Amino acid sequence: MTTVSTELTLRPEWLALHRHFTEIGRLHLRALFAADPARAGRFSAEAAGLYLDYSRQRITTDTRRLLCELAEACALPRHMAAMFRGDPINTTEHRAALHVALRAPAGEQIRVGGRDVVADVHEVLTRMEQLLAIDDSVVNDLYLTHREILTAAFAMQARDLGRLIDDFDYAEALSLVRNLLAAHDTNTPSPPDTPPT
Repeated sequence: MTTVSTELTLRPEWLALHRHFTEIGRLHLRALFAADPARAGRFSAEAAGLYLDYSRQRITTDTRRLLCELAEACALPRHMAAMFRGDPINTTEHRAALHVALRAPAGEQIRVGGRDVVADVHEVLTRMEQLLAIDDSVVNDLYLTHREILTAAFAMQARDLGRLIDDFDYAEALSLVRNLLAAHDTNTPSPPDTPPT
């Protein structure tokens, strides 16, 4: 995949957007709503059960047009398609950016190196759900008996999932595990704060 050759801030579309900002940068939202009573309807979107209201941002129809022109100039639709295909768009690490794999429904496929990473993600998610579905007393007994093995296994799963998913929140996952374990044992050693290498 070819990278964007022109630096973003040197593009004519960026410069036009910057000039536009200097024109509207001091506008107050009250003035924008007063001038356009239908603003909330024109600067909102709804899809897939989500409602996005961006009318309370300093934005005009010109702002939206300029943003779309910049996105088009940067080939955003092509880059988005490449991300969803699993192409190596992360130019720093020369690999796929698999943020979308974590959110993809089971059955969808994103293949990287011949491997369906969505299936891998859902396998890990299923195992995590099964662990959380076990009766608390069983989990507590299992953990007290095998705490070192379970802590290491969790850390390995988190690391492996983190390698698949760029935005895996290791700290949030550890917090969840710590809270579950703390409810049963105040002397429980916590998993490490950073993923193992």
